[in-house]
Amino acid sequence: MGANLSGANLKRANLSRLNLSGANLSEANLELAILDSANLKGATLKRANLHGAIMIDADLSNADFSGANLSRAILWNADINKTKFKGATLTDLMGDSFLDSIVHDCIRSVTRELK
Repeated sequence: MGANLSGANLKRANLSRLNLSGANLSEANLELAILDSANLKGATLKRANLHGAIMIDADLSNADFSGANLSRAILWNADINKTKFKGATLTDLMGDSFLDSIVHDCIRSVTRELK
C-alpha cells in the first residue's frame, strides 16, 4: 500500500523519479505536474486533475485513472500496460504509448471479429 495523497494540491509539483507505486491520488490536483520517470505502478488516480501533466518515461502500469482529467497531458514512452482510463477526459492527450495501445487494441478487436 502506497502513500495516501487523496485530494492533495500538487499543482505544478515536480514529482520526477518519485516512487508513488500503490499511492492513492484520488481527486488530487496534479495540474501541470511533472512526473517524468515517476513510478505510479498500481496507483489510484480516480477523478484526479492531470490537465497538462507531463509523464515522460513514467510507469503507469496497473494504475487507475478512472474519471480523471488527462486533457493536454503528455505520456511519451509511458508504460500503460493494464492501466484503466474508464470515463477519463483524454482531450488533446499527447503520447506515443497511449496511441500505440489504442491502435493495438483496435487491431485485436478487429481480428477477433474477423475470426
